[in-house]
Amino acid sequence: MLRKQSGDGLDAEEGYYGYGMWIIDNPHGKDFAYFQGCDPGVSFLSEYNPNNGMIAVLVSNYGDNVWKEMRKIREGNY
Repeated sequence: MLRKQSGDGLDAEEGYYGYGMWIIDNPHGKDFAYFQGCDPGVSFLSEYNPNNGMIAVLVSNYGDNVWKEMRKIREGNY
């Protein structure tokens, strides 16, 4: 599930795909794994950081703002 199965990693936000999880390269440690979803007016993102054992879950009543907020968490700027 957490191994890269497809994708080329050219888009840093999209990364690779495992079995049911998206995987983002982490040049400073183990890769991040996340699950996402959205529909008009709602968005959801859950990400696991194996480097510190943190699971972050964002749910929003907006269709596009969870990715920007998760980047802040991932970079330690939240």
